[in-house]
Amino acid sequence: MNEETTNTQEPTPIMERSKRKPLMLGCGVGCLSTIIIFIIIAIIAFRWSYREFNKMTAQFEQRGMAKVTAQYINMNEPVVQPSLYIGRQVMLHQGARAEVAIIASSAEINGSFDEKVTFYGNVLFIGPEAELHQGLDVQAQEIKMAGTVHGEITGQYDKIENVCPTTQAK
Repeated sequence: MNEETTNTQEPTPIMERSKRKPLMLGCGVGCLSTIIIFIIIAIIAFRWSYREFNKMTAQFEQRGMAKVTAQYINMNEPVVQPSLYIGRQVMLHQGARAEVAIIASSAEINGSFDEKVTFYGNVLFIGPEAELHQGLDVQAQEIKMAGTVHGEITGQYDKIENVCPTTQAK
C-alpha cells in the first residue's frame, strides 16, 4: 500500500484568529491616558480655584465682614454692618452705611453707600439712585453706570457703559 498521505488540516478557530488583524476596542492606551491626564488637570484646576476663592473671601472676613451666601440676594434694607455678599445675583436697593463687598456673576446697587464698595464678578449695574461716596474697587468685565461714583474706580474692568445721560464719575 503505497498511499501518500497529505497533511491537510482544516484551519482551527485559533489559526483563523491569528491570521486576522488584531481586534481594536476603542482607541486604546492613547485615549485612556489622555482621559486620565485631562481628569488630573481638571482636579488640579478645581483645587487651585477653590483655594484662590477661599483666599479672596478670607481677606474680607479678616476685616470683620459678615458673610452672606445665597444664589440670589435681594436686600431691601440699608446694610448697617460690614458685609460680604456671595451669590449668583446680588441686589442692594437701599445703600449701605458700612463697607460692602460683593462676589457675584452680576450685581445691582442703588442708594447711598458711605464706605467703599468692592465688586468681583461679571457685570455691576450702578443704578440711577446710587451714590458711592468712597469709590469703587472692581474686578469685572463690565460696569453699567446710571448713578454717581465719588472718588476713584480702581481695579480691572473691560468697559464702563453709561446707561443714563446724567451719569457722572467725580
